[in-house]
Amino acid sequence: MCTHLKKTNRPAMLWLALLAAPSSAQTTRYVDVANCPGPGSGTQPDPFCSIQDAADVSTGSDLVLVAPGTYNEFIDVFANSSIVIRSVAGPQSTIVTAPTPDKSVVTFNTGGFTIDGFTITGGDATAGGGMITIHNNCFVNRCIFTGNQAFRGAGLFNNGAYPIITNSLFYNNSASNGGGGIYNDHGWVTLINCTVVNNTAGVNGGGIFLSSTPVVKNCLFWNNTDAGGLDESAQVHVAPSTNYTLRYSCIQFLSTLSGVGNIGLDPMFTDPASADFSLLQGSPCNDAGENAPMAGFTIDLDGGPRFVADAAAPDYESNRREMAATVRRRPSRRPLRRAAGRRAADRVRRGGRGGDCQNARDDAEG
Repeated sequence: MCTHLKKTNRPAMLWLALLAAPSSAQTTRYVDVANCPGPGSGTQPDPFCSIQDAADVSTGSDLVLVAPGTYNEFIDVFANSSIVIRSVAGPQSTIVTAPTPDKSVVTFNTGGFTIDGFTITGGDATAGGGMITIHNNCFVNRCIFTGNQAFRGAGLFNNGAYPIITNSLFYNNSASNGGGGIYNDHGWVTLINCTVVNNTAGVNGGGIFLSSTPVVKNCLFWNNTDAGGLDESAQVHVAPSTNYTLRYSCIQFLSTLSGVGNIGLDPMFTDPASADFSLLQGSPCNDAGENAPMAGFTIDLDGGPRFVADAAAPDYESNRREMAATVRRRPSRRPLRRAAGRRAADRVRRGGRGGDCQNARDDAEG
């Protein structure tokens, strides 16, 4: 079984509490690429046209609200603040892409920073093509990392920080060394309700490379490859002496990894060739997640309400929890969306005995 750390939930609960705490001094700044060339003043009538411009003048727990569009820029956050950068319409329609292929799209080295609801793509760096987190705490929610490259950690590289990553999708990222999707180098990464699929690494950990003290819960790792081909280690590679926690996750070719509630059965994606990683009805990942939903999350990656069912009740579509990041819609209320952008952000519900093991389309902060 996996090693249970005495402080397993402390970083997550601390930062969730900080995020939930209101601030009377909070200022909201607005960003809209349609207002370019700007630069704008950051007000709602005259928004900034650059996310970086808004970040540069934000302090404390200021909120940056970003309108839909494609933002060709790097985002660097270094100030010691807890600013929140959040998209208005979600990751399918709010894209941050590297203007040049020579660094991480998002670089974060500050305490308490939050990024919520973006597609992050086009990065090319030594470490962290999509994002690099350094020596501090951050919160990543409802983000899609795709089309990034790096030596290590093509999607995201953690360098001694304490990131909490929830309801996010990592797919089609490529690292020449390790961690095609994610590389944890020291620090304490916490990964909850995420889907990591179709990533590659030239050496090891096509999906994720784990070292130090990582915590992974209700996540799905599938069809990731490395130098050893398509095997368990290509999905989740654990470095020697790593004190890891791995619970209620779906891992292709699962055989030697320890942990509670993990499975290795075909998750039965709806249409992986079209980047639709939602789960078909009858998937073994349905109702297979841990029944410990995180407080403060009521909206999924698709923008709909996230519901939590009773694990003891019958397994009807309207009464199911998935392991990963997205909530499958109740047919009577909202059919599954099949648009290309939506497909990319799949569904996986959490739930304990009634949770799902799937993908990344899930919660937004309530």
